[in-house]
Amino acid sequence: MNQDPYILANPPKRQPVSDKRTYNVSLQTSITGIDKPVNATVTYTLEIEYSDHFFTFKKTNVLVDGKVIPSKINELYLKTATPLDHIEFRCTKQGTIKELYKYEQLLKHWKQTKNQVTQEFAGKPVTQVIAQLDKVYNNKQTLIQRLSTNVVLQTFYQSFINDYLVYYGQSNTTFINTSILSTIALPFTGKKTLGLKDKQLYLQSDVNLNKATVDKAQLEAYFKNKVNDFSVDDLEIRIQNQTLLDYNNVWINQSTVTKTVEAGNYKKNILLILQQA
Repeated sequence: MNQDPYILANPPKRQPVSDKRTYNVSLQTSITGIDKPVNATVTYTLEIEYSDHFFTFKKTNVLVDGKVIPSKINELYLKTATPLDHIEFRCTKQGTIKELYKYEQLLKHWKQTKNQVTQEFAGKPVTQVIAQLDKVYNNKQTLIQRLSTNVVLQTFYQSFINDYLVYYGQSNTTFINTSILSTIALPFTGKKTLGLKDKQLYLQSDVNLNKATVDKAQLEAYFKNKVNDFSVDDLEIRIQNQTLLDYNNVWINQSTVTKTVEAGNYKKNILLILQQA
C-alpha cells in the first residue's frame, strides 16, 4: 500500500497532544444463543483529559436503553459504579493502567455509596453484589485490572499511530483485549491502515483472535455452560475499527468499533460509537 503524498509531506503526531475533549459514547451489546438473550444500549457523556499517558475520565448523563433508570437492577448497578464516574490514572504505553490516583478518596466514596445502596435495596442478590464489589473496591490492583477493561480506553490506545503507518500506510498489529468475554485477556493479530478522508486521518484495523497463543482453559471454562461441545477451533472473534482523527492534534473525532463472537449457537455483538461532542 502506498501512503498518501500529503501524509508523507506532512507527517502527523503519533499520539494525541495534551488536551481535553468531550465525547458522546454509545455501547450496544447483543447476545443470542443463551437462555436469557441480551439486547441493551448504554449511552453517556465522557470528558477525557489526556497528557502523556495520564488520564482523567469524567462520566455523566448515563442512560440505559434511552432511560435514566429503566429497572431496579440497573439502578443498583449504576449507583454502585458512581465512585468510578470521576477517576484519574496513568497508563503504560500499551494502554494498561499502572497507577490509580486518589484511591483513598475513591474508597471513601464507595463506602458512602455502599451504605446508601444497603438502605435503599434489600434481598440476598443485593447482598451478594455488594460483597463482590466490596472485594473489588478494597483491592486496588483488582480495581485497576477491572478499569483496564474500559472499552473507550482500549479504543483510545488503538488510535495511536506508528512510523510504519505514517510512511507505508499499513502495519501489522498485535494486542491484548480484555473487554469482550468478561475480563479474559484475548490476543489479537491483524492489520492497520492509515490514509486520508475529508482532511482527517482515517485509521482502520481488522484483527482476529490469535488461537495459537490464547489461553484455551479459560475459554473452555467461560463457554462451559453456554456452548455444547465447545472447541476453541470453532471459536471466531473479530474486531473491526474505523476511526477519524484530527490531523493536527490526533484526537479521535469519531470512532466505530465492532466486536463479534461466534461459537456454535452463541453469538455476541458489541458496537461502540465514540463521537466528539
